Amino acid sequence: MDIQLCAEVRMTEEQPKSQYMTMAQRLQNQMLRILEVALVSDRKSTKTLLDNQNMLSVNQIAAQTKLTEMWKASNDPQYPIKMKTGERQENAIETRSVT
Repeated sequence: MDIQLCAEVRMTEEQPKSQYMTMAQRLQNQMLRILEVALVSDRKSTKTLLDNQNMLSVNQIAAQTKLTEMWKASNDPQYPIKMKTGERQENAIETRSVT
């Protein structure tokens, strides 16, 4: 069984945005503006709002969650999630999915 933790993480700006991640980011932005008592017309950047509240963006939270879970799976023998590594063939073409 494959487990997909959280949502898809975007590694570059060119990658498409998931509809759910976009919705979650908008909700987080609204929450930040409420906490900062800032209006959209105040033109404060999301980065500034995140820094002021010492928070990560939705994409960063998704990435951090995946990294943490994979670290636990590889370092804690009692952890319920187990990592499955791909097998490499000696003369096979090496793709990103294999590495």
